[in-house]
Amino acid sequence: MKINNLDWQIKTTTDFDENLFGRTDYDTLTIYISEKVCKQTQEATLKHEITHAFLHSFGFMYKDNFTREDVCEFVSHNLETLLSLFKTAMEELL
Repeated sequence: MKINNLDWQIKTTTDFDENLFGRTDYDTLTIYISEKVCKQTQEATLKHEITHAFLHSFGFMYKDNFTREDVCEFVSHNLETLLSLFKTAMEELL
């Protein structure tokens, strides 16, 4: 999955404990989703982790201070892309 010219991978794993459903590894550009949870939880977790990856890929996670307006502006300009990523990732993974 390409986000802002960065190639991200999505993998399922059984290595998580029962309280962790997903994780985003910024060093390896990999999203990990637990295989131990139901499909609905996997979908919600995948959306959450893709959002982390998206924000990271655009450098948004490294901004010291941001307002609600900053967040709304960023999301509104990128909403269609995010929705497309969610749909594609869920079709491929789940």
